[in-house]
Order: sequence, then structure tokens, then C-alpha cells
Amino acid sequence: MRPLLISSGCLIAGLLSMPGPAPATDVAEERPAQTALLERATAELVLIEVYVTDSRGRPVRDLTADDFVLKVERRRKPIASVEYYEPPPSPPEGRSRAAAAADEAAPAGPSAPLYPRRLVLFFEDAVSDPFALGAARRAAIEFLEADLLPDDLVSILAYNRLQKLRVLHDFSTDRESLRRVIEESLDDRIRFSDHHEVAEERRREIARALQEGLIRRSGSLRDSDAPRVRRTQAASLATAFAKEDAAVMGPILSVLRSLVDALAAWPGQRGIVYIGDGIPEYPTREYHELGDDSFNLSVNLKGLARAAATAGVALHAIQTTGVSTGGAGRLARDFQRQNSLKILALNTGGVVSTTNEFLGGLQSIDRTSRSYYVLAYAPEGPPDGIYHGVTVKVKRGGVRVRHRDGFVRLPPEEARERSVQAAHLLPELHPRAGLEMAAVPGPPSGRERVYDLVVYLPARSAAFVPEKGRWTSRVELGLVSMDATGKKVYRTARNIRIMLPPGGSPAIGLGLNLFARVPLPARRQTITAVFSDLQGGILGAASIEVEPSGAAAGDLAGLSIYSMAQKSLWIDLDTLSEDGDGDEPIETYESGPALRTRFAPGEPIACGFRLPAGRPPGKRWDLVILRGDEVVRSKPIGALDGPTPGPIRVALPVEGLADGDYVLLVRERTANGGREHGRLPFRIDPGASADLR
Repeated sequence: MRPLLISSGCLIAGLLSMPGPAPATDVAEERPAQTALLERATAELVLIEVYVTDSRGRPVRDLTADDFVLKVERRRKPIASVEYYEPPPSPPEGRSRAAAAADEAAPAGPSAPLYPRRLVLFFEDAVSDPFALGAARRAAIEFLEADLLPDDLVSILAYNRLQKLRVLHDFSTDRESLRRVIEESLDDRIRFSDHHEVAEERRREIARALQEGLIRRSGSLRDSDAPRVRRTQAASLATAFAKEDAAVMGPILSVLRSLVDALAAWPGQRGIVYIGDGIPEYPTREYHELGDDSFNLSVNLKGLARAAATAGVALHAIQTTGVSTGGAGRLARDFQRQNSLKILALNTGGVVSTTNEFLGGLQSIDRTSRSYYVLAYAPEGPPDGIYHGVTVKVKRGGVRVRHRDGFVRLPPEEARERSVQAAHLLPELHPRAGLEMAAVPGPPSGRERVYDLVVYLPARSAAFVPEKGRWTSRVELGLVSMDATGKKVYRTARNIRIMLPPGGSPAIGLGLNLFARVPLPARRQTITAVFSDLQGGILGAASIEVEPSGAAAGDLAGLSIYSMAQKSLWIDLDTLSEDGDGDEPIETYESGPALRTRFAPGEPIACGFRLPAGRPPGKRWDLVILRGDEVVRSKPIGALDGPTPGPIRVALPVEGLADGDYVLLVRERTANGGREHGRLPFRIDPGASADLR
């Protein structure tokens, strides 16, 4: 591995030489077995969730495979299996479901879902009435406090008037944390859109054109008395307005499609609840029936519905216009938007609520999605990428059946590519690989600052398999940096094949640190890393924000935190060909302390950095650990002599720290109390202990 020397730009502050656990080559030999023949067989099943209720909305629980009729492309198909899933009743307060089940064997009946239900609450603020969205947010707060199952995972997303998607909270069972982010968003100015007012003014302008022959556009004023001309002018206006609206509404559907792709990789039941006024299929009809429908969103809506059906993601909706009480024009507009939402729900097995009582709508979605059947169907032939229509009927009267209306069997590489693209857009929803990312600063230099972008992969993320008598892993890593305007500042991608030395073993606890040295411009930017294990199929992502000029890092170089209880293989991405196929194996690397951002309670950790050049000798320095604004630990590190001292390596006083987020400060003592030279966030997380076992 090329040394990461502070003098040449960044990172490691000599920490690779610090003591740590034995490297991988010191582990007892574990030679992969040799086989003369490797045979791989794949059995594919299409799983279709089917919700069956009686006339009162209660789940029907006693159906068997003989009660269902499955048709694919209007042809009856055999059902491989049928399973009924229903969450077990909540145990008494203070007792977990596992403890209750251990005390009393459950009678034969419906199975509990193997995976928790995932629900995304998507607040569409871009073109919806902000006051109605405020009421919907308050209903969602109440919903989170009183409803849902304890194991349900909920994520909160919002799409604002600046056409920006914000992940307010990733998947969590922490109802208080979820409630808090929604409550904070109530007063967020960025959510307030004036689309409603603009649309009303546009309708008034069209009315004037029809009644008076006056058209005010771009400061001009024209008169006409001919009714035909007036209608033509009004239709022209409606078409122009529709074109502008489609340019705003189309990206909303694109974002929802990316969200569907992000959820596709998760197992279990998944649903998105769109909360907003709705997206019209034909924006022109929002203004005038004679307008040109060329700028319609039918293709976008159909693409979203099919993508969701393919992924098995149900699209639900709370239409925040509620029950319309306006004139004929208002009723027609709301009906068109409602119809679009119903198309999405009908095609994906979702539910639409148009009631003014938003809490009741959320409760209905929750209640009608808890219990369901899963029908398994074994398709013929290889994946063809074609959409296949599905119908499911029940041989029993008086029941209602809800399911997705089709599926697409994507070739594996296309499915993976979609998942990778979604991970770049929504890294917060892809934590499965346990990725951690750091931007380790080098010395400031004019309008740029050099960073080592370091991605840490836990040992469990990369699958090592036998290949030519050696343990081998194949992974792909992509790095993208984008500024606040959405402009790409930096991009790189690498396919990597890692071969351990003969006799080496993929020891438990040995992670990977992949790094690249990058000059970044002095402006705020978001850097996203997406990792894909090409052998094990795990996909993960992480992102960080870099402040302008590295303000958070101060004038230190190489400020970073390491685990002294774990070693990693360090691999320099700059030595690999960009967008290569990974055929050239990496056999030369070093092992050293793992650079990470989260650590297990009690795990020994250390920080490293280099002081800015030219600092006068004799100054005294402190390491300070903050939680919020409170100082929880402080450690003097004495006088650091010399104008350009070497790398500083200091153990951090983290013993006994509670779980949570912290900030490390490096501070120089001054007559006025202290001068901060750098800061770095880190987290104490019990989940990180899995990497040490």
C-alpha cells in the first residue's frame, strides 16, 4: 500500500505502525477446499402478496391454495405454495414477543412475518397545499404515537419546492425520534410551496382570456373580440402552464420510482405512503379542457406503477385535498389527481384515502396491510425483462381481493444496476452493508483542499470464496461528490478483486478500508459511496457532507479516529484502473487499525493528526469530547515541541461513554481559554460490536 503521508497531502498520521490485532496472515491456515466441478442451480419464484378481506374489511384467514386462481397473461398458472402471514398479538406490557412465545407454544395458524414491515411516509410538499400538508403531518405524529406494530420500521421523506428529496429519518422503530423529525418539519420554511396560489392566478388569467380577450404574459397585453380566438388563446395558455407543471411534477414521480428501486432489495413487506394533493395525469386539464395534452405524465405514472409492482412495493396514498366542496372545476381537478393515485394503488396492491380525516386514512392503510397471503409462482424460462400481467381471484363470495397487477423478471445485472443507482440517490435507506465513510483532510491550499476519502467495510460485508486455492473477494465501489446545485464535483468507480495470501484466511473481524486521494473545491458538497459485493449480493451506501474549505476539520491534517481492537486491509483505489473489470487481483496491501466513524462501547480507539506547519513550540494542547454542547471528557496532551512536529497519536478517553453521537475537538490552550484547530464526529454504537466478534 502506498503510505498515506501527511507531508504529501493527508491521512494516516503514522497509525499503520501502531500495535493492534494480528494481521490476517497470522491466523491459523484455513485452505479452501479444491473441487473438480462447480455446479450452480437457480430456482426462481415470483412472490405475490394478496390481501383478502370480507365486506366489513376484516381479514379472511382460512383460505388454502385450492381457494385461489392465479392467471399470468390471462392464462391459469399453478400455485407453488400459499402462506398466510399475520403479526402475533402484542404481548402484555413489559414482555417481549419472544418471551411470551417461549412461555406458551403458539397453536397452529397463521405465521408471523419473517421480516419486519417497512413503511415510508413520503410528504410531497412541492405542488401540494402546505396547510393541508401541515394537518397531515400532525395526523402522522398521532399515528406514530398510537398505531403500528412495535417491530414496524418507518422512514420519513419529504420532497420540497426546490425539487430536493430529503430523508428526514431513515428506517427506525424509535417512534419518539420519528415523531420529533416530523414535528420539526412543520415549521421548516422550505416545505411551504406557492404552487396553489400560482395555479389559481393562472386559472384567473385564462378566465380573463375567455371573457375579455385579455392575455397578460411577459408584460404584453393583447385584445381580441372573436370567441374562437379567445378559446385558442386560452388553450395556448393552458398548454404553456401544463408544460411548466409537468417539468415540476415529472421529477416527483421519478423520485418515487428511485425510492421503489431502493426498497426492492429489502426483504419482507414494503410500502410507500404518498401524502399530498396528488399528481394529475394530464396537467393541461387543471386549467382548460381545450389545452394540448402533449405534456402529460401517463408514461411516468405507468412506469412508476410497473416498477413498484415488479419490486413488490405497495403504493398507498393520502390525498390531502380531502373531500372536495368547491365548484365543478375544483371537483374535476381533484378527481383527476385522485384517479392517478388510484391507478398507482390498484396496480401495486395499495390503498388510497381521500377522507378529510387524515389519521383515519393512515390507520386504514395500516389495518388493511397487516394480514396477507403470499402466493408463490414458478415462472418458465430465463428473465425476459417483459411486464407480465397478473390476476388473482378467490373462489368465495363476499370477499375483496387486493394485489399487484404484474411483475417483470429483470436480468440480474439490470436489477443490480437499478439498485446501485437508487443507492446513490438514497444512501440513508441502504445501511445493510454497514458502510462507514470519512473525509480525512490534508492541509488547506487556496481554493481546494486534498482529502483522503476512506470507506470502511465490516468483515461481514465482503464475501470471500475459494478461487484457485486462495480466498478471494470481488467487490465494486463507486464514489460521487455533488455540490449544493447538484453538479458532480468528483466521480470514480472501481471493480476490485482481493486475493488473500496462500494459507491466509478471511478472519472474522478483518475489515476493509478503501481510500482515494481527491482534491475537492472549497464549497459545500455531499459525498456518497455505494458498495456492492459481487459475490454475496450485499449492497450498501453511506454519505457525508464536507464543509466549505474543510471548515470542520480546521487547519489540522489527517485528523482521523481508529479502532485499536480491529485491523483492516488497506487498499489504495488510485492504484487501480477506473471502471476496470476487476480481473487483475489485488495481492499487495497492508493491514492496520481500522479507520471508522462508529465504535462499540468499551472499544479502545485512538486519534491521529498532524499540527499545522509553523506553530510555535511550547504550546499545550487538549483533546475534548463533546456531546451536544456539553464537555463530557477532556484529556491534556501536553506540549508539542518543534515547528513541524511529526504525527500525533493519542488514545481517546472513551471508557464508560454512553451510546450516542459525540464530537472530538483538538484544541490549543490560549490566554483566552482555547483555540479550536479541528473537530470530528463519531458515534458509540452497540451495533458496532458485531465487527469485533
